[in-house]
Amino acid sequence: MAVGIRHIMVEGGAEVISSFLHEKLVDQLVVTVAPRLLGGLPAITRNGVPLPVLGDVSYQQLGRDLILWARPLWEEQLNLQKEGTYDVRA
Repeated sequence: MAVGIRHIMVEGGAEVISSFLHEKLVDQLVVTVAPRLLGGLPAITRNGVPLPVLGDVSYQQLGRDLILWARPLWEEQLNLQKEGTYDVRA
């Protein structure tokens, strides 16, 4: 049995989050939306890299905030899903 890190939670700004998304190292997103607009950098930078579609989306209101959970579906997963060989719930 291999021993090592199997899960990691990443919390960061635009550069950290974008880096993990660009490398497809994300298997679940938890996004908190607060009812306050802030200035600054974009939340995610594309740099020509396709971003995933969100699947298995659920949400819950917590106080005045909205918490969203989703699984990223990458382009190759969507292509397999179209062919009927990929289950988004897997």
